[in-house]
Amino acid sequence: MAGQVRRAPGAGVAAMLLACAALTGCAGMAGRGATAPAAAATPVPDPRGTGAAVSDLHAPDCAAVDCRPAGLTVSGRLSITTENLAPDAQPAYSSGSFTWAEQGDASSLAFATPLGQIVAELWIEPGRARMRSSAGDEVAVSPDELAARRLGAPLPVEGLRDWLRGRDRSGRPRAPAAFDEDGWSIAYPRMSADGTHPAALRLRRAGPPAIDVRIVIDDWTGVAP
Repeated sequence: MAGQVRRAPGAGVAAMLLACAALTGCAGMAGRGATAPAAAATPVPDPRGTGAAVSDLHAPDCAAVDCRPAGLTVSGRLSITTENLAPDAQPAYSSGSFTWAEQGDASSLAFATPLGQIVAELWIEPGRARMRSSAGDEVAVSPDELAARRLGAPLPVEGLRDWLRGRDRSGRPRAPAAFDEDGWSIAYPRMSADGTHPAALRLRRAGPPAIDVRIVIDDWTGVAP
């Protein structure tokens, strides 16, 4: 894409929550299939304001790749271009791969470099979200809140559960038609060969900052409810 600055492979993926901006120090995360040392379970204040400590969300002592819910799994590639609000600055561009997994109400979202090294993972369940990377663990009430707090930009993580299925958040089928929801424009450039689910998505937000997310689905395993 003309006028964009491409970072070294994987450098931006560590920063993405949809692969979005750079998280520093993620190069040392365990690669796919490797076993990472258990992270210390440091209590985190309950984001719901109950005064309790939250130190667990989907087994904090396991390697991130082993903690994903085992149900519907969608994997593929993504890129994101984010407007740089500094005067005369070029947009930031990042790319990598992702795995979205679900079981019941629980979901997880993992980001990896083009070589398959996991650099960050997010676990989501009703009322809580947790992100793990080499920068540490952080808990929030919602994944969108966590993304905005950690990365400084709004990202539509909560919408992915429906948008990946080609429907809006009320559950109404929309793909292949484009639609607007939650401040984002959702488009489906391509559907799967059998027409049952999207094969490519484009998510755009007007900003500021303007954000353009492109997703290509390479593998779809399981039945989407």
